[in-house]
Amino acid sequence: MHPKNRRLPPANRDSFGCQEATVQTELRREIERIRTMTDITEWAEIRRLHIAEGLSVREIANRLGIARKTVDRALANEQPAKYPVKRRPAM
Repeated sequence: MHPKNRRLPPANRDSFGCQEATVQTELRREIERIRTMTDITEWAEIRRLHIAEGLSVREIANRLGIARKTVDRALANEQPAKYPVKRRPAM
């Protein structure tokens, strides 16, 4: 059985039994954040810190809590990375 499909024992759930769903949702959000390089605001902040404040790649990575490779990529690109926008149907 895949680890993601395993259920938590009853003792680890709250009174409504929804801890598992909450944990999975948070993990999905974090994985998605890590997969995408940066959004436009992060890209702009990286460039501002480097150009205006003169911070090194390492200092920017430490301050923002991201990988140095991500900072390198943001500084190498003149424009932020473009990702397809997922449109949700109106309810």
